[in-house]
Amino acid sequence: MSALTSFRDSKKMFPASVSSLALGANVHAFAGGIACTNTNTGYGVTGTATTGLVARGIFAADVDNSGGGAAGALTAPVDVGSFWLDNDTTGSPCARANIDALCYILDDHTVTMNASGTSIAGIIRDVGTLGVLVQLGSPFASTLASEAGTRAALSTAIAPSSIAVPSGIAALVGIDGRQVAATTATGVAKVVIELKIDVVDGAGASNTDLLLDANYGKIEIHSAKFIKSGANGGASDTVRLANGQTTNYITASFALSGVAADTIMTAATIAQAYNTVNAGAYLRSVNAQGTTSVAGTWWITGVRV
Repeated sequence: MSALTSFRDSKKMFPASVSSLALGANVHAFAGGIACTNTNTGYGVTGTATTGLVARGIFAADVDNSGGGAAGALTAPVDVGSFWLDNDTTGSPCARANIDALCYILDDHTVTMNASGTSIAGIIRDVGTLGVLVQLGSPFASTLASEAGTRAALSTAIAPSSIAVPSGIAALVGIDGRQVAATTATGVAKVVIELKIDVVDGAGASNTDLLLDANYGKIEIHSAKFIKSGANGGASDTVRLANGQTTNYITASFALSGVAADTIMTAATIAQAYNTVNAGAYLRSVNAQGTTSVAGTWWITGVRV
């Protein structure tokens, strides 16, 4: 592929907002080309297969700062949104299987799946006859590349076959990689997950466990709810959530005496000392059971850390 020498009609898929970039020295911005910030200089450049670029969007007009133009002498408008760009035809083309993964800059109108020696272009939203629909304009930390790869592999990394599921336990039931919570330090997104533990009725004290897949990573618990099923609990019937040991309590104890079936009990606080459950460890429902029903279901939400 070769760089643009004239205007390109980079079709917009969604409404775009407009920003601008002060161009670097001797930069000619062609309308329709990928607009980037050079992190070494802070000035706008066209997309090329090199490191240190942050894709900002698509140049909205031809602005020529070449021929000796000083850095910052001219400013080019930039459209931010999702655009159809050309697909790599020689090395590592984007495929439909790569939708929602990151792609990389090959030149100022072409994207590739080859991350070697280049910079992130954006998120692939579609692949078709028009090329590759790429969401541009959201700067990504380079470490997000590994996060995106992890998301793509989630369905196999924590499939039910890879989780120890004792009697009465439901495996992982929800993954939503589109909902994210960014860390303050890096801006890298955390995958939001939902866990379900079915608690079995029985006499005497017992524990019901969910073993987290060691290949998946630690889970930071943000909220926990217990939905009671069956008859009302007796005076000694309680349930609480714990991290590994029966003394590492994530939630306070829920008293079940007189609680009607299908009542939703929400943990008022999550104990910060125990809210992070390590990979390969147990997330445990601790039950102090009497002779009446304490069966129910835990619904737990949190993020992978």
